[in-house]
Amino acid sequence: MSTTPNLLLGAGLIFWGWQTGFPLLGVLMAVTLELRHLLKDRWDLGEEDFTRIWVFCVVLFVTAGVYAFTSNEGPAGVISFFREPGFATQRSAGLATARSAAALLRWLPMVFLPLIAAELYSTGRGIPLESISLFLRRRKRLAQKFGEVLPPARRVSSFYPYFGICLFSGSIRPNLTEDQTYFYGMGVLMAWALVQSRSPRYPRLIWAFTLAVAMFIAYVGQYELGQAQRYLENINPTWLVSPGRRGFDPKQTRTMIGQVGRLKLSGNIVIRLQTPPNSKAPPLLREASYRIYRSPIWSLGNTASQFEPVQGEPDGLTWVLAISPTNGTQVNIASYLPGGTGLLPLPGGSVRLENLPAFGLQKSDTGSVLAQGPGLVIFDALPGRGGTIDAPPDTLEDYLVPGREKYALRQVIDEAHLAGLGRAETLQAIQRFFEARFSYRTWQVPFGRRGITNETALGRFLLKDRSGHCEYFATATVLLLRELKIPARYAVGYAVHEHSGNGYVVRQRDAHAWCLVE
Repeated sequence: MSTTPNLLLGAGLIFWGWQTGFPLLGVLMAVTLELRHLLKDRWDLGEEDFTRIWVFCVVLFVTAGVYAFTSNEGPAGVISFFREPGFATQRSAGLATARSAAALLRWLPMVFLPLIAAELYSTGRGIPLESISLFLRRRKRLAQKFGEVLPPARRVSSFYPYFGICLFSGSIRPNLTEDQTYFYGMGVLMAWALVQSRSPRYPRLIWAFTLAVAMFIAYVGQYELGQAQRYLENINPTWLVSPGRRGFDPKQTRTMIGQVGRLKLSGNIVIRLQTPPNSKAPPLLREASYRIYRSPIWSLGNTASQFEPVQGEPDGLTWVLAISPTNGTQVNIASYLPGGTGLLPLPGGSVRLENLPAFGLQKSDTGSVLAQGPGLVIFDALPGRGGTIDAPPDTLEDYLVPGREKYALRQVIDEAHLAGLGRAETLQAIQRFFEARFSYRTWQVPFGRRGITNETALGRFLLKDRSGHCEYFATATVLLLRELKIPARYAVGYAVHEHSGNGYVVRQRDAHAWCLVE
């Protein structure tokens, strides 16, 4: 290993951990390998020893693959596809498989760490090629069986292949952003690796200049490819592919609580957003919020008719929802109004809408804005500094809890020790409780034999299954707070998280529900 750069593997592992979200693990793995420079003891490992370590790594690879597939709901997606073949189930199975493959490739440095560690801490130079080649092992056994002369044992080094695995796995980041940290880090590490093999025939200055030119060409190439991808996305004829997007009813919404099977999640784009440079997109776009829960429906209750008209400005494109100064950060939104009428998806606290070609606008005291206009509307939403169109959640309906749900709610309150806490402590305790003891799942198992038990779907979620989708978590949180005498409402809309070009896209499967509380 004298021809390999010192500390290069450690730096590669730290870089891998930084890019993939395993920084502490990357440091620990780096220390494990680089300690060989301080420790003088070495293991006398033979061919059979390396064979066992290689087989262990292969078993670890298969185990990691199975775990990645099951943890990303792969079996449920594949089963759904075979039970009900179609585009939605095919896409769901494909996404689960892609997420599983990405996770497995991200874990490769961990999987093959025992092999590289065995090589670096062994007395020999490299790994016997027969240990990792099934074909060569079989040929060697046949040669021994027939008494033939065995060829000299060959050894290979896994130093640079493992270094390449670290760089490759580091490129598969869980939250891909458009920053250049990976490119710059990879460039530094590649230069570090190449400088060791520089031919003495070439002066250092010429070698460094050639490397700089190659890095510049690589940077320009990846930048232009990114620009081309964004351009193609922007001219995609399916810019908004679902004019009939899921529309939330201003008066009520029917949840999937208690339904058996998998949520049918479509990848159709329903909303597009753009924000000013260096500004973050709002994490949520709300369309409506509700007060009354009668499983499986949330509704406005007695306030269903409390929509009042919004007076537009003379230009016909500006609509003031609340008298409040704006914070200057506008969000450009493009969405369809199904049938010419629909709820607008708005960032929280929006007080002013500009460039909105609507025929009429109405707002409710629960934060919903109902618009009439052309099929496609593109407008700017401006949040306010403290102002809002929402009435405080302190009406009698904001405290109501269905009697059938009280037993499960009281059980959870006792288990999580929520009684007697202040408002802020209660919110934190509920969040910690759900994060520690529940998991997100879009597949729901059969609820049980009806007529034999008084158990509700929400009660089963809270006390038994402890797995569900956002409607379960949002409903449970609202009712838990109300049972603790803290007013809350149930909100629906979309989550924003997917970059596209210079903006964001929102798909039908990003439909989301959450709890509103002051």
